Amino acid sequence: MIKVTYIIFILFSFVFVITTTIIIYEDQSSSQPSINFFEKAFAESYNNFSSQIPLVSTRGEFSLTNGKLIGTSPISYKASNIPGLQNGACPLEPNKIAIYVHGYGVNGKTSASENALEIFSRVNMSLYKSLYNITNNITLNIIGFNWDSDIVGNNAWEIAKDVAKNNGIKLAQFILDFKNKCPNSDIQLIAHSLGARIVLSSLDILNKHPEWNDKVFKVKSVHLLAAAVDNEEISKNPFDIVKDKTNGYTMNLTELKSPPLDKLKTSFGQDIEEEVGLFYNFYNPKDDSLESFYKLNDKDNALGLTGAEDGISLPNNYNQTNVQKELKPFCDADGQNSCDYPYNIVLNSIPSEGDNHFGYIGFRYANGTLKDDGAMNKVIENWGPY
Repeated sequence: MIKVTYIIFILFSFVFVITTTIIIYEDQSSSQPSINFFEKAFAESYNNFSSQIPLVSTRGEFSLTNGKLIGTSPISYKASNIPGLQNGACPLEPNKIAIYVHGYGVNGKTSASENALEIFSRVNMSLYKSLYNITNNITLNIIGFNWDSDIVGNNAWEIAKDVAKNNGIKLAQFILDFKNKCPNSDIQLIAHSLGARIVLSSLDILNKHPEWNDKVFKVKSVHLLAAAVDNEEISKNPFDIVKDKTNGYTMNLTELKSPPLDKLKTSFGQDIEEEVGLFYNFYNPKDDSLESFYKLNDKDNALGLTGAEDGISLPNNYNQTNVQKELKPFCDADGQNSCDYPYNIVLNSIPSEGDNHFGYIGFRYANGTLKDDGAMNKVIENWGPY
């Protein structure tokens, strides 16, 4: 076993340098075991899952070069196989749906890109496994939210953040449409990385929506994984946002009591407290992408890296858990026989525990079966009742 420090050149449409430490060795645990009956059933269910997945898609609604809306309207979306909408009656057992929102760069062609349908099926797989460890009832209603996250060109990350914010309007519209059709069904939201901005933006929209408020609808729970938003943005106090110089606000002494927040970064704490039953932030201080890429570009700590910033005004329903130990030292999350970014630029290397930004939803073997459920067991632990 050799420990080395190396320089990684990261290309997300521009190049920057980070220094990180990894352990290089042959992963003796990665050999694939024989598939038992239970694993085989899971593998078969995921092969079928991609074509049957309940899906909300806003792909093609935004330009991949400048992020501007090119779709039919700010609230439009495409939906398929949604229980209660396109696919039969509203959910009954369990009487809930979970919407999973993926992060940045999905469906793109960079070294960091993932595939949305593979992600959604792995989410389904890991949730099933985690739930099976608790109860024999393993019925789940998982919906994937697929958006234009594969922004290219100059300033890609900044544009992607704006696209994420604007997708919050579309997610909010879908949530409202579903609750109007299935008012007794609970909605739980799970988001990874930049998907957290979509979820937080949707809560802000819902909190201001007259119809949503008149009908006293609520989101049952929110579960953020490796949230790529600033760690003060879940504050209830707008001043916590304004006083952070990285957010681009100018201090105005006449507005300190209620400063206007008209930029990308804002305070979502009141939205969280008023529109969500329970809110969970699963953070990880060893996440390589949040330690390097996010800090370099946003000049601040991500909520998914440190948890909430000390001293801010937190919502009463906010909870956070360190999930570093849930992310095993595996370099290939999707089972494609190649390491995930940035480990795919160093031959035969793997990250240390907690490092892999792509492992929160679990790791696959190359044969499609589940190697580990990542941090999804923590989501399930805080999900009930079943």
